[in-house]
Amino acid sequence: LPLPADLGPGCRLAVRGPNAHAVARSLLVQLAASCGPADLRCVIVTDRPAAWDCVRGLPNLTLPGGSAAVVAESELGAALAELGDHAAHLLFLTDQASALAARTSPLRRALADAQAHALLVVLAADGGGPHLCTSVLSLASGPVGRWVADTHTTLLPVPVRVAGIGERSTFACTAALRSLIDPEDPLSVATGVPHDLSLTTLLSSDGDASLTPAGIVAGWLAVGDDPNPRTLIGVAADGAVDIDLVRDGPHGLIAGTTGAGKSELLRSLVVGMAAGASPAHLSFALVDYKGGATFDACAALPHVVGVITDLDDQLAERALRSLHAELRRREGILREHGATDLATLRARAPQVLLPRLVVVIDEFAALVAEQPTFLHALVDVAQRGRSLGVHLLLATQRPSGVINDNIRANTNLRLALRLQDTADAIDVVGAPTPALLPRGVPGRAVMRLGADDHLTFQTAHCTATKTTGGESELQVLVRAICEAALLAGTPLPPAPWAPVLPPVLARSDVPAGAVGLLDDPDRQRVAPLQWAPGDGHLLIAGSPGAGVTSTIHTLATHALTHDDPSTTALHVYVLDGRGDQRLTELTARTGCVAVVRLHERERLMRLLHRLRGLTRAGMAQRSEIRVVLFIDGLDAVRRALDEVATATEFDALEEVLANGEAAGITIVAGVEHAAAVPAGLLARCAHRWVMHLHDAHDATVLGVAAARVPAASVAGRLVVAASGLVAQVMQPGAWSTTAGDGSPATTPAVAGICIVPAMVDPGALAAGGRSADATELPLGIDFASGEAHALHLPDGEHLLVLGGPRSGRSNTLARLSECWLQAHPDGWFGAILPRRS
Repeated sequence: LPLPADLGPGCRLAVRGPNAHAVARSLLVQLAASCGPADLRCVIVTDRPAAWDCVRGLPNLTLPGGSAAVVAESELGAALAELGDHAAHLLFLTDQASALAARTSPLRRALADAQAHALLVVLAADGGGPHLCTSVLSLASGPVGRWVADTHTTLLPVPVRVAGIGERSTFACTAALRSLIDPEDPLSVATGVPHDLSLTTLLSSDGDASLTPAGIVAGWLAVGDDPNPRTLIGVAADGAVDIDLVRDGPHGLIAGTTGAGKSELLRSLVVGMAAGASPAHLSFALVDYKGGATFDACAALPHVVGVITDLDDQLAERALRSLHAELRRREGILREHGATDLATLRARAPQVLLPRLVVVIDEFAALVAEQPTFLHALVDVAQRGRSLGVHLLLATQRPSGVINDNIRANTNLRLALRLQDTADAIDVVGAPTPALLPRGVPGRAVMRLGADDHLTFQTAHCTATKTTGGESELQVLVRAICEAALLAGTPLPPAPWAPVLPPVLARSDVPAGAVGLLDDPDRQRVAPLQWAPGDGHLLIAGSPGAGVTSTIHTLATHALTHDDPSTTALHVYVLDGRGDQRLTELTARTGCVAVVRLHERERLMRLLHRLRGLTRAGMAQRSEIRVVLFIDGLDAVRRALDEVATATEFDALEEVLANGEAAGITIVAGVEHAAAVPAGLLARCAHRWVMHLHDAHDATVLGVAAARVPAASVAGRLVVAASGLVAQVMQPGAWSTTAGDGSPATTPAVAGICIVPAMVDPGALAAGGRSADATELPLGIDFASGEAHALHLPDGEHLLVLGGPRSGRSNTLARLSECWLQAHPDGWFGAILPRRS
């Protein structure tokens, strides 16, 4: 009766004797004839490869690169990497017993799982069997042998007649099986696919001449006025493979694990399509979420209208808003010309420059994982972009959890390079094949052509060094395409979004009359950021280092150097609660009355009393003068004044904050904590600018969501609460009145906020005088206001001066007497002195 040998998972079989190689060849040929490569793969580890030449053509032994899996012990790792995560059963055959001697040998490591793979060991007649073999066939000189099926059960052998096969017959069997391809095995299909492919070679239809600038221009002219975004991208077993986003798309999904060649494929796609269509017909927006160097070389292409890296929450939102704005712009153009899609527009109005826009997003799954709302917005772009010439190419390493029904419905083109997980492969292309692709062949990919139709092919690479100067194929192609655009005089396509605001703005970067730049992605523009005293109160919230003080400095300088149509004159007061010496520069400008710091208690008191006086004066002065109070660190000022000793000054500040607007006083206040802003002032601040805050949730008090708060990395970056737009304030620097800036407003002279001197010169005071029914006696300087103070003494009233010794009573009486005589030259004056004085 036939006696089978179990070579299933976990089997360890040793064949020993003079005919051991013949029996091993017989077993190998039988397995190859009964099991396709999709079910069984074999690897031979040997130090005598010539002994196995007769089996090298067996499909089960053929690696994806076309070579046979007959390897030395040191080459085993590379062969297994080339096989990748193949799901088939794996049989190791070796005639090198030493390969099993060391526990850390490559073969022993591959067999570490006792329940996986199978082992067939060929031994000489005098060779000892490895201890891990559980089945042993010992051969004599003839066709007989002794068989032990399981050494764990019994060591008693069973006599058997063995079937061996010679090398000549093995060659014949191998030749008969060589041409067979297992359709269920991606590695068998891939054996007719090249192992390595250059994009330059693939794109050159007539030698390298077609990729010269002149050849590229000729190609652009040959495709007509409405070319599809198309390019050759690889080679399959039966010919070249191309991708056409109109035919296969309009949108695509590309997946591939680390090292599979995803970035290389994206670069080849971009530069290949650019070589096939001019910038007048095709443009690219490139997004790399993780901020890598995937698109560095492609950024120089004339087709590329924007490259975005390191997308944070705000930049991702900005990109989406800009894409929606681009869709609205395209809808408007199509509506204006009565066209339903881009092809119709090009036929009716070929003079309109509206190239197709291909948005390539790398690391799409990571972006969605960190910003879930991005997915829904992107699906909307995909749905609306079909007829508007907007295409999406989404690439990711980890498709799991991202590929939902909406993505499947909108990405007809799906392509997968090698993936780690079978579930990911099925998510992308509907088949497990990408999970079985070999590790050692980067660029091997599977494209979904239909529900049950999948194409395995090798994608082209473009970063290999091409020239002796060290330039890659990609760099050479990009340079040729750039020269072709210049040669053809092709206009550059418009960008879907305005450039990102720079982190630093100089005076020359900002339009006249503005204090910064405002990013408006909904209108695809950068607008001037403006504020003038006549616009009302302004509140600026930001942590230390966010740029609050610099912004106040910029605004104050702007107010002092530019005319405000709503103001005939301007007085600027600065209350510095942070002690920043840069604000001192403002005192040199006309119109700046004073810069007062928190530690200058005497000047601070006079400033607050003066402002309260202006507030109480009400609307009388509003038509004549505009007072602007800049407070840097309002929360610090209120905290310092909230003491019993300074209660009067605290009340004065609160009164100015609450009622100053009605009296023509505009307040610009910078705070560190939004919660410290008085409710009365907050309600009156129509303008609120939010910079970086250590606790982003503080911004909700000002009407800005925590997620919208700018990062700490850019000083002067802010969000305008009223519009939600991001802005950048220019740096305070050397301002000058240049053409178009206007000139400072005419400002009446006003006394500064000074310190009362210890000695007052009587000559600096006015002379005594008479009023209708009283006498005015100029006595000295008012401590609260710092201005000259006159005693108003009604006729018939008396005056009592009190004070201890050496307090100044006598000097006061002498001054009063002098002023009395000035007011009443003909009056009588007498003095009663109990002692000499």
